[in-house]
Parts: sequence; C-alpha cells; structure tokens
Amino acid sequence: GLMVEKLPVLLFCQTLMLSSPAKPLATLSPSSMRDIKVLTGKTVHLECRTEGRPVPIVSWILPNHTEVKGSITEHGRVTVTTMGTLTIQKVSVLDRGHYKCIASNPAGTETATVRLQVVAAPPAILEEKRQLVRAEIGQNLFLACSTYGDPRPTTYWVLHDGTIVQPLTYSHTKVSVFGNGTLYLRDVQITESGKYECIATSSTGSERRVRYLGDFLMVPWLIAPCKQMEQKWVLTRKVITPVMLKTNWVRTRCMST
Repeated sequence: GLMVEKLPVLLFCQTLMLSSPAKPLATLSPSSMRDIKVLTGKTVHLECRTEGRPVPIVSWILPNHTEVKGSITEHGRVTVTTMGTLTIQKVSVLDRGHYKCIASNPAGTETATVRLQVVAAPPAILEEKRQLVRAEIGQNLFLACSTYGDPRPTTYWVLHDGTIVQPLTYSHTKVSVFGNGTLYLRDVQITESGKYECIATSSTGSERRVRYLGDFLMVPWLIAPCKQMEQKWVLTRKVITPVMLKTNWVRTRCMST
C-alpha cells in the first residue's frame, strides 16, 4: 500500500503559576513611633509603611472617626499621600487624639495606631524686650506689639501712669490700641515720658515688652539771619541742651539781611 509520512507535532504545555494574596503589613515609621508631640500651628507627617500582595490600600481613621483616603481634605489641611503618609497642616489642639492607619487588600486588613499630642504655644511677642523711644513734642506715635500663640493671646498696654488700655477697633481718643496690638499716642508731651508695657496673655501664660518714652526733641522757632546754621533744643530726661544740626533737619524762620 501507499505509505504516508506524518510530520512530528510538538505540544507545548504552559503552567500558569498564580500567586495567592499575602496579608498586608502596616508599620509606623519610625517603628518606635506610638506617641508624638507637636506644637500648635506646625505641620505634622505621620508615615505608615505597608507591605502585601497585591499592594494594600491605605486609609487613616482620625480621632473624630472620619476616614481619610487619598486627598480627601478639610480645606486642604489633612491629606494622605499615595505612600500612606498622613499630613496635617496648622495643627490645633482639636487635632489631638489617636490616629489609626489601615492597610487592606483581598487577603485581609492590618492596622497601626499613633497618638498625637498637641502642645499649646504660649504667647510670644516679635519686638525686642526693651526699647528706648525718641519723639518730638506734639508727634503722633505708633508703638508696635506683634503677638502670636495658640490660643490667640489677648493684648493690652499699661501706660506710664499705670492706666490699662485694651484694644479697640477704632478710637478718636488721645491714646488707643489697635486690633493688631499697636499702641497709638497722639500729640505726645513731656509729661507722658516713662515706661509703657505691652502684655500678651492666654490660658498658657503671658509675655511682655517694655518701651521707654524718655527722649524728647523740642523744635522751637528761631529768629536768625537766613542761611545761618540752624539750632534746635533737645530735651533729654528733662535736661535741655542745644544741638547744632544740618540745615535740612529743622524748620526755622529767618529774617532777611
């Protein structure tokens, strides 16, 4: 009979290895971080490192039981990065409490918890502790007192005679304190020389700054020939001495020669 040859056939058998899911692992970084302190107004980063297969999804439970994922924010103040780091900006005492990092995948869920302690910031004043203020008689003075702290401090001034002046939104009086803590003195006179104190207080403490108003410049009108070097009288701690100044410093009136 007729012989028919058959070509060999190669059969390939491929085995697909399916990996079983691995339960997630969640750890805080550094691993010893279970309790963290931060000053109010600062930014804090709570890092949560995770492992697992597939890659776990990370979310955080806040002290008020709100769950935060991705970039769900409170006006941009609280965020979670794709790496699982929780960031809180402008921390306040209301943010204190326990924060729970949750890592989850099909194999299960793992958690790690950290406690955030928020330390209130005592009152602080930006200006120098003590400063000597010089002024001309009749001048309007503005003495700055810039304060900050959490809770926000209350600012007031104690005048040279012991009078206490509280902040006002506006004032038409001779002495007033603006909302930003600046003391306004209108038409200052020699009798107002002395110590002025700015005091900032809150439930966490107090701070103060001292201003000494003590050097007054007296600028009298002088009758003198024109172009003559001008003279002005300086009253320093109630001692009057003449001081020769450059022509463009003091206004005088003169008579023609």
